[in-house]
Amino acid sequence: MHIIKKKRPNRRRRAPLKNRMVKRLKGLFKLTLVIVAIPLVAYAGWRFYDFLYTTPLLGIDDIVVLGNERVSKEDIINMAGISRGENLFVVDTKDIIARVMKEPWIDGTEVRKRIPNTIIIEVSERRPLAIVNAGGLHLMDRKGVVFKSISPRDDIDLPIISGFSREELDYGISSIPMYKTITLLRELEGRKGFGLEDVSEIYIGKDGDFTIYTLKGAVRVDLGKNGFKDKLSKLDKILYSMGGELGGVEEVDLDNTRGVVVRFSSDSGIHI
Repeated sequence: MHIIKKKRPNRRRRAPLKNRMVKRLKGLFKLTLVIVAIPLVAYAGWRFYDFLYTTPLLGIDDIVVLGNERVSKEDIINMAGISRGENLFVVDTKDIIARVMKEPWIDGTEVRKRIPNTIIIEVSERRPLAIVNAGGLHLMDRKGVVFKSISPRDDIDLPIISGFSREELDYGISSIPMYKTITLLRELEGRKGFGLEDVSEIYIGKDGDFTIYTLKGAVRVDLGKNGFKDKLSKLDKILYSMGGELGGVEEVDLDNTRGVVVRFSSDSGIHI
């Protein structure tokens, strides 16, 4: 025999009317506070924004320029188009960068604001590696970028590179002749022995062979197309054996299948 228990009816008592009214009033009060607070916060934000962009307390009184050597601080400030007293928050750093980057010598620019009154312009300048002779004399940096025509005020003494076509210059380092030229220049740069400072001209022939003319004596040095490091080491040995000078030498062929060939000028008095 099973006994079935009857479920008791749910007789949960409702909260008193007074309590329910108080709860509703509290909710309505909170909602009213939110509705009132939104425009107040917006207004306060607008006033703060207006203060930042108009207050003389944030007027620029110091413009710091870093990283410049060839381009003067005054020129960079003028290019930046900013002036002392101008509100720091009004200044657009992207506009400053765009204006300063129009200077050919500038390779990169960073602009920072330092509250309350300072703006910092930090630049990196191009490092010229050679002068390219192609429809005029142009400066080329270490990346193979031909960035400006040379002028007397540049006061630069660098090797001259000739033999480039206009198209090869436009392609930059992506062209094989330019890539090999940069490889050779970087190999010459800063090396012990025969280095970049000893080079007067580098000529790239139509067949892609490289020829160096020395600064002293305009001695022709044939390097061919590749293997510049090993060939320059051989040139160092020749210089060492001759006391550091190529006096009387007319040509050094480092790309000859028979080995290194040294040709002396007819008036040198040296006969081999």
